[in-house]
Amino acid sequence: MKKENVRLVVLIALLCLAIFALGLILKMEKRSADQMVMQYQLQAIRTSVNLFKAIEKRNPASFKELAAARFSFPGESEERHFLEGVQMDNNGEARDPFGNKYIYDPVSGWVRSNTAGYFNW
Repeated sequence: MKKENVRLVVLIALLCLAIFALGLILKMEKRSADQMVMQYQLQAIRTSVNLFKAIEKRNPASFKELAAARFSFPGESEERHFLEGVQMDNNGEARDPFGNKYIYDPVSGWVRSNTAGYFNW
């Protein structure tokens, strides 16, 4: 093989390696961003459940009820939703950034992810 052909093969191999590495880095960054969103959403949902319980003196029966219910602070006329900023599907179920449903226990009021590896968050 000529020296020029060897250089071309090495250059192509390095380019392929760089593209693979870039793809891997982007995938890891996306996963990291999804994890941060999940942490925020779990905190927001759990806070919403606690606020609902403090005002209504019971846990919401479902995500659908939590998302539909409204409240207002004393002295304010503006009503607010208990749950905002969380992706909901057509059935009124909250979805995590990975596309899986959050699991809600209406007896305990606890919310967790249904995504493998994130059950205990």
